[in-house]
Amino acid sequence: MAEYVREHLRDTVRRNGDRMRWYPWHSAEYRYRHMIGVVDLAERIARHEDADVNVVRVAAVFHDAAKFEVKQEKHAEEGAWIAQKYLSRKGYSEPFIDLVARVIRDHTRELNDGMPTESKVLIEADSIDKIGVAGATLMVMRLGYESRSYKEVPEIINRVVKRGKSTVERIETETGKRIARERLERAKLMKSWFEDEI
Repeated sequence: MAEYVREHLRDTVRRNGDRMRWYPWHSAEYRYRHMIGVVDLAERIARHEDADVNVVRVAAVFHDAAKFEVKQEKHAEEGAWIAQKYLSRKGYSEPFIDLVARVIRDHTRELNDGMPTESKVLIEADSIDKIGVAGATLMVMRLGYESRSYKEVPEIINRVVKRGKSTVERIETETGKRIARERLERAKLMKSWFEDEI
């Protein structure tokens, strides 16, 4: 499944290459790596939060499959459709396919009590993947692509820290909160170390 999504992303970038911006996070490879990170986080959270690990894993694989095909606000719906087609061809049961599609559609929504636990897990994993040292490094890379000064790094990392604080406040599961707090602390350390050196 992961390789199918990776190739789908590559094909989309090839078809729309002139529309794609040159930042690394607009590449098929970055999206693939993000997907792998979200799968890992979602599995870890699901195992401790009584969620269906298989549903969460499959939804995480497909959650950004349509990221480069449609506008941001439509990518969850389109990703669900891509997953449904793929899973139907592979012979998965309708209830499994329906829940995976629901979780993918939910991943861009706000957490709420009416959601399945699997949706909450994917939303949290997707948010957590953007914070911490990896998220901060990605933002720092942007400075280089924009030919900006390294002296801006602390402020850039501070944005990731702020996003991390907001993420921790929104997360509902204990496992998700623990992982998000760990990543937030690492980003704070990164900022502190960088400030010491400059």
